[in-house]
Amino acid sequence: MYAVEKRHWWYAEMPAITRSLLTPIHLRRSQTKILDAGGGTGAAMRRYLSEYGQVTGWLTPS
Repeated sequence: MYAVEKRHWWYAEMPAITRSLLTPIHLRRSQTKILDAGGGTGAAMRRYLSEYGQVTGWLTPS
């Protein structure tokens, strides 16, 4: 999974899709809790989900 993460369409487009869904909601960052279920390598947690709140998930050591 890690090997294709930088070039596969799913990983390239998912940040934009997620932002388009979460940004209009105007979440209160300090109160929002996000579960990154099935987060794979944890790239979403590291790169953009924390912009929307406190993220919980499993990060595989790299």
